[in-house]
Amino acid sequence: MSRERRVDGSVSLFLTLTISVFLALAAVLIESARENTMLLQAETVLDTSVNSAMGEYHKVLWEEYGLLFIDCSYKSSQPSYQNLVQHIQAAADQNLGTGTGWLSMTLTDVNVSSVVLATDDSGTVFYQRGVEAAKADTGVSILEQLLAYMTTVEELIAQGETLLGMGSSLDDSIEEANGQEIEILPEVWGYDEDGNYVLEQEAEYEQVDITSPLKTILDTSEEFILGQAAADLSQVSSLSVDLSEAVSSRSLAVGQGSFEADGEVTDRLFFLYYLHTYMGNYRDPDADGNLQYSMEYILAGKDSDRKNLAAAVSRIFLIRMADNFMAIQQDTERVAAAEIGAGAVTFLVPYLQPVMKQALLLYWSYEDSIEDLQTLLTGGKVQLLKSIELVDVELSYEQYLMILLFLTGRENLSLRTMDLIEMDVRQTDGNKEFRFDACIDSCLIGGIFEDSAGKTYSTDIELRYY
Repeated sequence: MSRERRVDGSVSLFLTLTISVFLALAAVLIESARENTMLLQAETVLDTSVNSAMGEYHKVLWEEYGLLFIDCSYKSSQPSYQNLVQHIQAAADQNLGTGTGWLSMTLTDVNVSSVVLATDDSGTVFYQRGVEAAKADTGVSILEQLLAYMTTVEELIAQGETLLGMGSSLDDSIEEANGQEIEILPEVWGYDEDGNYVLEQEAEYEQVDITSPLKTILDTSEEFILGQAAADLSQVSSLSVDLSEAVSSRSLAVGQGSFEADGEVTDRLFFLYYLHTYMGNYRDPDADGNLQYSMEYILAGKDSDRKNLAAAVSRIFLIRMADNFMAIQQDTERVAAAEIGAGAVTFLVPYLQPVMKQALLLYWSYEDSIEDLQTLLTGGKVQLLKSIELVDVELSYEQYLMILLFLTGRENLSLRTMDLIEMDVRQTDGNKEFRFDACIDSCLIGGIFEDSAGKTYSTDIELRYY
C-alpha cells in the first residue's frame, strides 16, 4: 500500500512540474501576443491619426489650385510643427478612448522629423506638385509640338537684341553724313585774254539732307513698345503689389528633409500646363487676383500688371523682330525696293547706300513686328517662324507667353507662382497670415505609446499625399 502511494505522489509531482512549465510558456506566449497586439494597435492608431491630420489639408489651395499641403499654422500667425503634433495627438486620444483594460494604451509622445516644405529647394517641391496637378488633367499644350524650335526661339531673342543695337549703329552712320557739304561741280580755272590764270567758275556744293528711317524706332524701352502695340493703354490693368515680403523676396523657413525632383522636359511642359490652367494673362485676366496678368508676372517678376505686360510684349517683340528681319531679307521684292529707295536718297553719298538699305529693311521689320504684336494683343495669331515658312504653327499671345515661360528658369517659375497664390490665398476668409513656407509636403511622424503596465511601443509613419 505504501509503495502505491509513492507512485501516486511521483505522478502528481511530475504533473505539477509539467503544468508549471506549460503555464509559464503559455504566459510568455500570451504576453507576446498581447505585446504584438499592442504594437499593431499603436501602428493602426498612429496611421489613422495621421490620416485624420492629412484630411485637414489647406482647403483653398486644393479647391482653387489643385494642391495638397498641410498648413502647419492652422490659420494662426505662428506656424509650428507642434500644431500638427497637437492635431495628431487629439485624433489618437479619440481613437484610443479612455479605457483601462488589459489592452488599453495611451500616446505619450509624438515627434515630427524629415519635414519637406513647399518652398524647399527654391520652390522645387511646389514645382513638382504643380506638375502632379497638371498630370491629373489631360493633355498639355501646343508647346509639346514646339520643343524642336525652342533653341531657335532662344537664338531669335538674342538676334533681336543684336538687331536693335545694329539699328543704333546704322542711325549713327546716317546722322554722321547728314548735313555734310558735297561738291557736285568742281572749280574751273583758265586763262583770260591777258594770259592770267583765273577762276572761271566757282565750285557748287549741295548739303546732304538724309533722314534716318530708324530715328523713330530707336526708343526700344518696354513702355514704348507697349505703347506702340496696345490699342488703348487706358484699358491696361493698373494693379500693383508690394513684393518686399513675397515668397521670392523674403527669407524662407527651411524643412529638415530631402526631396528629389525629376528634371524632365515633359515636367516643364506639365508645369506650364498648370500655369495655363490656374493663372491669368492679358488676354484672359484673373479678375479677382492681386495682379490680373499672372503669367506675365511669372515671366518678368515686376510689381505691376503694366510693367509685367510691357516686359512680356517687349520679349515677344524681339522674337518677331529677328524673324521678320530674316523673312524680309528673303523677300526679293522688298529687298529690291530697299535698294532703289536707298539709292535715291544717297546719290550724294553713294557709300551710304548699303547702310541705308539695311536701315530700311530694319525699319520695315520693326513695322511688321509692331503689327504682329497688335494682332496678338487683340486675340489674333502670328506665325512663329515666317522666315522658314512655318505656316502650320500660328500662335496666340498666350502661346508666345508659354514659350517664353518655358525658357524661364525653374526657380523663377516656382517662386513667382507661389508669390501670386500666396497673395491671393491671403484674401480668403481666415487666411490672412498664410505662408507657403509653413506648408508641409511630407514628413515622418513618430509616436511613442505606453500600455497600462508601463511598457512603451515606438512606431513611425510617413505623412505624404503624393
